[in-house]
Amino acid sequence: MKYLSIIILPFILFASSIEAEKVIDASGCQTKLIQKMEPQYPNTNFQGYSVIKFNINEMGTLTNTKVKESMCVDSRSETGEIIFTKCPFFKAASVDASRYLKYKLPIDENGQSCSIKDHEYRYNYSLYSQDFKNDGFLSRDELIESLSN
Repeated sequence: MKYLSIIILPFILFASSIEAEKVIDASGCQTKLIQKMEPQYPNTNFQGYSVIKFNINEMGTLTNTKVKESMCVDSRSETGEIIFTKCPFFKAASVDASRYLKYKLPIDENGQSCSIKDHEYRYNYSLYSQDFKNDGFLSRDELIESLSN
C-alpha cells in the first residue's frame, strides 16, 4: 500500500488542481487545460505571482513561452489591497512548471485544427495562505502580527 501511494502521488499533483480553464481566442479557436503541475517554491521567503505568456499549437503543447511579469508582495494598502512590486524570484519556477501544462487539441468553430497565440497563465506563490479567491497572501507585517497574538 505504501508503494502504491508513491506511484499515485505524482498523478495527483498533476490532476488534483486542474480547473476547468477553457481558452477561447478572438478567432473562435478553443481548447481546455487538461494537465498542470504546481511549481516548486523558489528559494525565497517572498510571496507573489508570475504570469507566463505562450502560444498553444495545434497539438495542445506550448511554444514561445516567456515570463510576462513576476511580482512580490510588498505590503497592504489602507483599503486592504495587496501592493506588489517587481521581483525576479518566480520566473524560473514558473517556466519550469509550464513545461507540464497540456491542453486539448485546439479546434475552431468548424472543428478544424487551430492554434492560440499569446495566452497567459498565472502561478501564485504563497507561504501562508492558499485562498487566492480572497487575494491569498499575507504581508510580512500581518504575519508578524498574527504570530505575536
